[in-house]
Amino acid sequence: MKNFLRALRMASKYWLSVCLAAVCSFAVAALWSANIGAFYPILEVTIRGKSMQQWVDEEIAKKAQAIQAVEDQITESRRQIEALAGEPARQAELTSGIQGLQMELVGQQAQHQSYVKLKPWIDRFIPASPFQTITLIVVGLLGSTMVKHVFLISNEVLVGRVALDISRSLRDRIFGQALHMDRAAFAARGNATFVTLIVHTTDMLSSGLINALGAALREPLKIVACLVGASLICWRLLLLSIVVAPVVGVLLYFVTRSIKSVSRKTLERAMGFHGVLLEALGNIQTVQAYRSEALEQRRFESGTMQMRSYCLQFIFLSSLSKPIIEFLGIGMLGTTIIGGAYLVLNQETSMLGLRI
Repeated sequence: MKNFLRALRMASKYWLSVCLAAVCSFAVAALWSANIGAFYPILEVTIRGKSMQQWVDEEIAKKAQAIQAVEDQITESRRQIEALAGEPARQAELTSGIQGLQMELVGQQAQHQSYVKLKPWIDRFIPASPFQTITLIVVGLLGSTMVKHVFLISNEVLVGRVALDISRSLRDRIFGQALHMDRAAFAARGNATFVTLIVHTTDMLSSGLINALGAALREPLKIVACLVGASLICWRLLLLSIVVAPVVGVLLYFVTRSIKSVSRKTLERAMGFHGVLLEALGNIQTVQAYRSEALEQRRFESGTMQMRSYCLQFIFLSSLSKPIIEFLGIGMLGTTIIGGAYLVLNQETSMLGLRI
């Protein structure tokens, strides 16, 4: 891990490429979440047959009514507090309720204001016909998807360039050190060590750098963008939906620890594998003279079998991350659906003491 962090620090030499890759990651996350959010008005227009102008007018009216309803509740609660002068416990309960209502009022006012600011843009740029609106949104989705993939390709090329430059620099450094070593030090390490470091280890390092500088930044940004969008819709249901996140986090922690252990064993086995290869082929005349072909074949097959075993473990553990992350998504979605269904079917406005 220390060597990997040292390699990451080497990326500072290519700070311009890293910064441009980060900008591309932010752009990909923003466009990705925007594409998802664009389906909401499509559904509104398609299902209800309304134009975007009608939709935004209705939303403004709904939010105004909701604001008025919350203000009326706050006024009524304050009136009850004044009427219950001799009941401090009841007054404290009502005061706590007012605080929750005030938070809800702030949220409703923010949403109302956002719709008010959005209305002039919709009136100016969005067609009045529902069909034309859907067509425009779909064309916009196609365009934004193309732009998103341009940023995605740029991100991967920039990150790949940095990773390859770092791995090339390390290969050159290792080879130079091997050339200038004294014979005793070189013999103590052996050809296999240097071949493994130059070929196998740097390839794995390059893959790790690509993931660390690319997907490790880009994918969490997508999650953050979705969480921000969900919080704008209803942050309380969002809090309810992330109860499965700690379980998934623990599972991912154990999976990554296992992957790290298997990767270390793979590198150790690779040194032995390359050692057998170099010894046998580098001394092929001696092997043939002593008729040791069968022995060397068995040694080589044993090394490749162990490499196969470790690589299969690595593939299995890496593939586990996909269903675990999918479980997180399905768990959050299912929790939200169950919570929303409970509120709607039971005509409730709160769950587990939290006002939704």
